[in-house]
Parts: sequence; C-alpha cells; structure tokens
Amino acid sequence: MQRILSIVLLVLLSACASNYPARQALPLTAGQLTPAANQGIAIVALALQGIDQDSTQASVQLQGPQGELYLHTQIRGDMIRAPGEMANQPGKLFALQLPAGEYTFTRATGSWMIPSAMIGGREYFTLPLNTRFRVAAGEVVYLGSINLNINYRTAVSYSAAWERDQFDLLQRHGVTDRSNIQLRPLAAPAGQ
Repeated sequence: MQRILSIVLLVLLSACASNYPARQALPLTAGQLTPAANQGIAIVALALQGIDQDSTQASVQLQGPQGELYLHTQIRGDMIRAPGEMANQPGKLFALQLPAGEYTFTRATGSWMIPSAMIGGREYFTLPLNTRFRVAAGEVVYLGSINLNINYRTAVSYSAAWERDQFDLLQRHGVTDRSNIQLRPLAAPAGQ
C-alpha cells in the first residue's frame, strides 16, 4: 500500500513540476526586468536542506488571480548560484511573471528517501505556509527565500538572501540593472 501511495505522490509531484516553467526567458530591457502590461514580477527562492542529498524534493503552492501554480525543486540537480566564496544553495530561484493582485503561498509538500529503509521507502511532508504578498502592474518585487529544512521534523523559515539571489539572476538571466527591484522579503505569518 505504501509503495502505491509513493508512486501516486511522485506522479502528482511530476505533474506539479511542469505547472510552471522555472527557467523561462525573462522579459528584459537593457538588462532590467520589464513586466508585460497588467503584470508584475515576483522573485522568490525555494531553498532546501535535507537528510538525503540525492532524493529530497519539495514544492510550494501559490494561489492567486491566475489560479494555482506549483514551484518545484530538488536537492540533486537544482542550485542557486552564489558569488565569490559564498556556497551555492540547493534549490531554485523563481522569477514569476504574474497578473497584478494578491497572492498566498498556501503550503509546501515534498519527500525524501528514508536512509535506512528498504527499497522504495520515502517520508512525505506537508507544511502550511499561508504567507501573503501583493504585486502591482509594472512592479518587480523580491520576496526573499522560503527555506525548507526537510527531515523528520520538517520546518520552514524565511530570509532575505539578496546578494546570492541577484547573482543568480545575473548569471542565469542576464539581469544587470536591478534598480527597479523592490525588496519586500516574506515573513512568517503570526502564530507560525
């Protein structure tokens, strides 16, 4: 039964991963992010730390005027580039072009392979996030990093890692002019 549930969850996570193209070309004008009409751009990192460095994966659900989006990353293969001597961070930086409006990161889900388990043993988690933000038309906002520490007591924290994340934007997407990016890092909702 657990094996069947594992397969079903992996299929669902795979479908979620294709819900939003993580590495799409960003709209740039002279090296600056330029949202389309009636759109804004929200920049957020999904950073992972976990017990198993090969199989840990996670998604966050974003609810807003466009419906639901799922942002997916995994420890193996996804990396947020960092400058100089700073260590790269397992995870992914997303620059989301969104219709203007109110948004909520509703929950984080994911799994990892249990190190001592027999073949196919996975541990799953779901964490409520209920973290809100707003993006206006023409606006580019940096929301910081959603940090998931994935283990038997999975936890979430929020931080600003602007030095790291602006370097990743430059390296992957050619964003050289960051003067229009407003820094508004997410914070944990009251009681979380």
